[in-house]
Amino acid sequence: MKAKALAAVATATVVATLGATALSLRAPSVAVPVNQNFTLTEVTIVNPGRARFEHGSIVVAGDRITVAGPRDGMQQTTTALSEFKGRYILPGLIDLHAHLPPKSLLDLSVHAGLMLAAHGVTTVRVVGDTDGSAVPAMQEAIAAGAVGPRIFNCGPFVVGKIPSRWPNSVVVERADGADQVVRQLRDQGMNCIKIYEDLDPPRLMALREAAHRYGLRMIGHLSHGIDYTAGLVDEVQHFHGVPPPASMARDHIMDRAIHWDQVSDARLGDVVEATLRNGTANTPTLSSTAALLRYRDYPATIVADDLRDMPRLYREVAWSPKSGIPFWRGIERRIPEIDQALANKRKLVRMLYDAGATLLVGTDIQQPFVIPGLSVHHEMAEFVAAGIPLEQVWAIATAGAGQALGQPLLGQLLAGAPADFLIFREDPTTSLANLDTLEAVVINGRLHRAEDLQQARTAWRAHFEDPIFDAVSMRAGRRMLAKNVLRDY
Repeated sequence: MKAKALAAVATATVVATLGATALSLRAPSVAVPVNQNFTLTEVTIVNPGRARFEHGSIVVAGDRITVAGPRDGMQQTTTALSEFKGRYILPGLIDLHAHLPPKSLLDLSVHAGLMLAAHGVTTVRVVGDTDGSAVPAMQEAIAAGAVGPRIFNCGPFVVGKIPSRWPNSVVVERADGADQVVRQLRDQGMNCIKIYEDLDPPRLMALREAAHRYGLRMIGHLSHGIDYTAGLVDEVQHFHGVPPPASMARDHIMDRAIHWDQVSDARLGDVVEATLRNGTANTPTLSSTAALLRYRDYPATIVADDLRDMPRLYREVAWSPKSGIPFWRGIERRIPEIDQALANKRKLVRMLYDAGATLLVGTDIQQPFVIPGLSVHHEMAEFVAAGIPLEQVWAIATAGAGQALGQPLLGQLLAGAPADFLIFREDPTTSLANLDTLEAVVINGRLHRAEDLQQARTAWRAHFEDPIFDAVSMRAGRRMLAKNVLRDY
C-alpha cells in the first residue's frame, strides 16, 4: 500500500507540474473590446500626400468605409463614437517585409498580431517563415478573436539549391522548372513570390517571366554575384546587389547587407539610373540595419525597456552574437561597417526619392531587435533621416504600399476602401512624436482602443517574465534553432 501511495503522489505531482506548465504557456486572456458599424464625426481625414478634409465624417459598415468626407443630410444608421471628435484619421500602416513566428505552444502568433495592431500596423506582407506554419497560425488566431493585421502571403522561400537555409523552401534547379513552381504558388493562393538564395540570372529571368504570367509580384534577395543594375528582380529587398559583386569576398548575406566600403557616389548614381531604367522598386529595410548597431552594447540592449515586449528566446537565443542564428555571430566586431552601410543606404534612399523611384516601407520583423509594429515607426524615422518629408513617408507606408500589393484602395480613406485606419489625438504627419498619440486602431472594420491594446501588451510582458514560461521557451528556442537553421550563410 505504501508503494501505491507513493506512486499516486508521484503521479499527482507530475500531473500538477504539467498542468502548471500548460497554464504558464497559455496566452494571456485579455479581452480587447471592439466597436463595429460606427460613425466618426467632426474629424480631420488625412490621405497623406493627397488631400485632407477637416470637419469630416467616416462611416464604417462591415469591413468597408462607406463614407469618407461630408455627410450632409445623411441619415444616421450606425453608432456615433463622439469620443473621437476633433481627432486625426489616417490610413493604417503597412509593413511590406514581415516574418511571423511559427505555430507553437507558446502562441507567439497572438502576441505578434497584438504588437502590430498596437503600433498602427493594419496590413503585413509575409515574405517567408521557417516552416510554413506562421500565416495559418496567425489567421487561426484572428479567426478565434485575436487582434491582428490583414495578411498578404508570399509563401515559401524560392531557392536555387538544396540544402537551403530554411526548411520552408522550394527549389528551382533549372530555368525550365520556374513555371511549374510559380504556377503552384499561384494555385496555393500566394500574392507574391519571394526569391531568396543561390539563383543565377537564367533562373531569375525565368521566375520573373513566370510571375508576370501568373499575375504575381516577384520580390526578394539578389544572390551572391548578382549585380543590382541588371534589373532581374521587380522589387529588391535590403538593397542587395548594390555593393559591386566583385567586392564581396564570400557568399554571405551579412556581407551583402553591410559590406558597403566600395559603394562610391558614382556607384550610387549608376544604381539610381538602373533603377529608373528597369523600373525596380526597393524595400530598403533601413531599420533592420540600424537595429544591428544595438550590438554595440549587447548586454544593455537585451534589458532595454522596449525589448521587454519580446521573450528572452529572441533576445538571448536567436539573436545572441555568440550562440544564436549563425549569421549574427561576431556581429559586434563589424559595427564600423554597419555605420558606414547605414549612412550610404540613407543617401541612396534620398537619391531614389529625388529621382521619383518607387520606395516601400518594410522592416524585416524577427531580425535582431526588430520589434513587430514598432519597427515601422523606426523605418519611417529612417526615411525622415534620409531626407524624405514626413507626410510623403506616410504616403509611402499607406497608399504606396497598397499600390505595390495590387490593392489601389488599400491605404486610402475613401468610400469603398477597406476599413483599416488609425485615430490620433495629434497630427502624426507633422511630427513623428505624434505617433504616440494613437487612440484607436481599426482593422477590417473592427475598432480597438489603444488603451485596451496597451493593457494586453502589459499582460504579455508579465507572461514572458513568468519563470515557467521563460524556462520552457528558452529550451524550445534552442531546439527550434538547431532544427530550422539548415546551414550558415
